[in-house]
Amino acid sequence: MGNQMNMKNNHKTARDITGDHVPPQNRDTPRAQYREDSRNYRKHSKKNLDLIGRSLAENGAGRSILLDNTGESIAGSGTLNRAQKLGVPIREIHTDGSELIAVIRDDIGPDDPRRKRLALADNACSDSSGWDFDAIEADGWEPEELADWGIDLPAEKEPQEPPEEEDGYYGDRREQTFNKYLLHEFDPFRCAGFYQMPMLEPETCVPERLIDFNAAKRSKEHHCGVHFFIDDYRFECIWNRPHEYVDKLCFFDCAFTPDFSLYMDMPMAMKVWNVYRSRLIGQIMQDAGIRVIPTVSWAEQETYAFCFDGLPEGGNVAVSTVGVMRDKEAQRIFKDGMAAMIEKVKPALILMYGKPMPEACGDVPFRSYENDTFGAQFAARVKARKEK
Repeated sequence: MGNQMNMKNNHKTARDITGDHVPPQNRDTPRAQYREDSRNYRKHSKKNLDLIGRSLAENGAGRSILLDNTGESIAGSGTLNRAQKLGVPIREIHTDGSELIAVIRDDIGPDDPRRKRLALADNACSDSSGWDFDAIEADGWEPEELADWGIDLPAEKEPQEPPEEEDGYYGDRREQTFNKYLLHEFDPFRCAGFYQMPMLEPETCVPERLIDFNAAKRSKEHHCGVHFFIDDYRFECIWNRPHEYVDKLCFFDCAFTPDFSLYMDMPMAMKVWNVYRSRLIGQIMQDAGIRVIPTVSWAEQETYAFCFDGLPEGGNVAVSTVGVMRDKEAQRIFKDGMAAMIEKVKPALILMYGKPMPEACGDVPFRSYENDTFGAQFAARVKARKEK
């Protein structure tokens, strides 16, 4: 996750998908066709669909449904299914996600019996559907990502550890330990510094644009570079199963090394470990033929003793300024680390993700890339709305 001041988010909006801002508007005459989600994460049984249809018929429409900009449902596929069968008219409300759309039933007051029936029906319909874990798995979600949303995989879907053998310490259990910590990947002849950080070769690739690792897992567009300036749990999978994801990254123009977090309040041992992990994954990627740009991270000055080890001189490096601008102390730490990095690594070019800080680059040229996370774009839209 990079410098201790970094803040991450990784959500996309309709503007990211279309490239053009669509101003909010109503459209009473709907488009010719709406489609249910072709990869719906919910299983709608006949009982569930019957309950939805009953509620629509007896109580009228309640909550809204969510569609993408092609008319395919994102949320509310079951409701869309029953509404189309019942011939319920559909009114479109266009939005870019910066507003919450409130559906107000003008015909229902606090004491209307339909109010209670709608509340009961809404929860009953939700509870009568279940997760379609096959669809979720096919979409590339990792167990760590699902757990962050409070979704637990069923036992048969959880990654299984190999059965233990009673061969003693030097048997299969030792092999499991080696695999867990990627010890077979470590090359003692290609490391640097007291902590034996894996060494990387210099790379001068300059991608035209960047996408984050989480998006790259499902992207059909490969003419770009892949960055890891997102929450750590979103890319922990590349440490757990590196070759599975390295094979996917081979199709992109280049990849940054994972940006495992270095927080000021972390134990120093964890900071060393996260730098080591980033370098080792970078070395594995280079060995697979990927053009690798090392991501450079640091915290307090004591981390300078190891956080630049293994970095090649004269190549490009990647840094992130996300979260740096929030206070003067964070800016000072960032600038001090940049100066130390430039002195030791002597980069040819700095690839800077987030708001550019040219004053931190000294005489080294840099190229900036906009922070494309949902949080940054949402804040920008809110600010623009207030300035109108």
